[in-house]
Amino acid sequence: MGDFLADFGSEERCEQALFAIRRPEGRARWQRNGCKRQVSLLAGAIFQSTKLPPTTWFLAMYLLSETGNGISALEPGLLRA
Repeated sequence: MGDFLADFGSEERCEQALFAIRRPEGRARWQRNGCKRQVSLLAGAIFQSTKLPPTTWFLAMYLLSETGNGISALEPGLLRA
């Protein structure tokens, strides 16, 4: 869990990871060819319209991927750093 928090423990770190994955060519904005509208970094992502910060989403994805068959709300010590 410590490695995860070091890599994705802040909104800035999460945004940097998203940028590296979604925009490997380094462009900060995309523009649609048909309508010429600019597309944000979160457009089309599972959390595009959420009010939760990206750190919450990254933590949820981490917890789901670290346990073999999902997580239980009663699993002891899950959120301890």
